[in-house]
Amino acid sequence: MKHDLPAFDNIYIDMNGIIHPCCNPPNGPKPQSEDEMFDNIFKYIDKLVQIVRPRKLIYMAIDGVAPRAKMNQQRARRFRKVQEEREKVEKDSRFKESLAQEGVKLASNETPFKFDSNVITPGTPFMNKLSEAVHVRYI
Repeated sequence: MKHDLPAFDNIYIDMNGIIHPCCNPPNGPKPQSEDEMFDNIFKYIDKLVQIVRPRKLIYMAIDGVAPRAKMNQQRARRFRKVQEEREKVEKDSRFKESLAQEGVKLASNETPFKFDSNVITPGTPFMNKLSEAVHVRYI
């Protein structure tokens, strides 16, 4: 593989730009487990390192304390998302119930794994588990 890039000593990676699209890809199939999400993240990191080929340091910023204003904004956005999801589930349930009353049989397309992107937040068990997995794999 030919590289046209100059030599780099270090690569600094803000993991938020990797975690979100690897856990909830905008295109393509959604991961069906946390392990699959972690695999996606590792593949992405490996690809970056393969391209850049840092000679001395790979620095990955995964989980840190966000400024208070940002946390307040995120909290409001997450609350809204949960409310909207709850309303959607209730609406879908009412619709399915009305179809069932009419005798319409629906195929179940439910997947057992449901991912809530709100867990991609500093201090959550998901982020702690991801931090540990990255540490085990790369350190």
